[in-house]
Amino acid sequence: MPWKVVMPRLDPGMKTGKLVRWLKREGEPVKRGEEIATAEGEKTTFPIESPADGVLVKILVQEGEEVPVLTALAIIAAPGEQVSEEEFRREAPREVLEVRASPAARRLAREYGIDLREVQGTGPGGRITREDILRYVESTGLRAELGEEGPRVLKEIELTGKRGTIARRLTESHREIPSVTIVMRADMSRVLELRRREAAGGRKFSITALVVKAVAKALEENRELNSSVVGDKIVVYDDINVGVAVSIPDGLVVPVVRDANKKDLMQITREIEELASRARSEEGLSPRDVSGGTFTVSNLGSEGVEIFTPIINPPQSAILGVGAITQTPVVTGGEIEVRPQMALCLVFDHRAVDGVPAARFLRRVVELLENPEELV
Repeated sequence: MPWKVVMPRLDPGMKTGKLVRWLKREGEPVKRGEEIATAEGEKTTFPIESPADGVLVKILVQEGEEVPVLTALAIIAAPGEQVSEEEFRREAPREVLEVRASPAARRLAREYGIDLREVQGTGPGGRITREDILRYVESTGLRAELGEEGPRVLKEIELTGKRGTIARRLTESHREIPSVTIVMRADMSRVLELRRREAAGGRKFSITALVVKAVAKALEENRELNSSVVGDKIVVYDDINVGVAVSIPDGLVVPVVRDANKKDLMQITREIEELASRARSEEGLSPRDVSGGTFTVSNLGSEGVEIFTPIINPPQSAILGVGAITQTPVVTGGEIEVRPQMALCLVFDHRAVDGVPAARFLRRVVELLENPEELV
């Protein structure tokens, strides 16, 4: 019996994958578990393995082609086995191939004469929205053809691969999740002093690592934030895996520090550095590096940003935005002092978490940062 090699689904949010390179040619023998191709998913590049011993009799998807998950990529058969033409037909799940579009998108597509099958949907489940049609109109120059003048184009960036995934997932998060933002400030005086003392002893930790450790410890005490909304259930996780947003040349990735609550500060610092380095290298991150996160930390303080409201990384229920440490006038004991302050913006899914538990969690993070000896 022949076997089909399919584009795997690495996580629930993955919709498509791009076949980057075939490592085997048609007619060549393969072994079970052997890497026969590389593909690019929504977060990272990953290998495609042979499901059985045999011969790669037919390649169905060419290099550079992006296809829905679970699409048949190739056929493997036993040596000498006859394979019917029917087996050579490329398949993907019916529900993935159907064109889903909002009524407004369909009306606009008819006005411009656009085939909906040519439009990339960014709505829930890949649904095509009115905004998707407008983006397609701009990218294809249809508006200019209809007599409207526009600015000169420097370059066009395809919303595919990582960039497309970022656009789709964040749009989905913004539309589907009823998010609430709360902000508190932490006095970082003791952190900066501790950091100087530790660095003098050869133990230099990063602010991001300290925040990750504080978040992990606070999540142990406030489990509601360590959760996801899945269908009509709130799933609260036992593992505390904190994702850290990392900027890369072609977008953003969120490698995960697993069991962050069980690791010390220096372990977390080294792990974040290693993950960020791999993310920006040609090697890239493995699927395991970017999966399984239960909470995310995004730090823009190094870019001088003081306060921002990040978008929740679905299916998680919360994300913490970390700002720059700034010298800020504060009132202590009736006197005005200038002290190093850092804003922390917690964005949470109100379906899973109410305001008071979210505030208690953020207050605990602040307490830990203002008493950093508990984290070392």
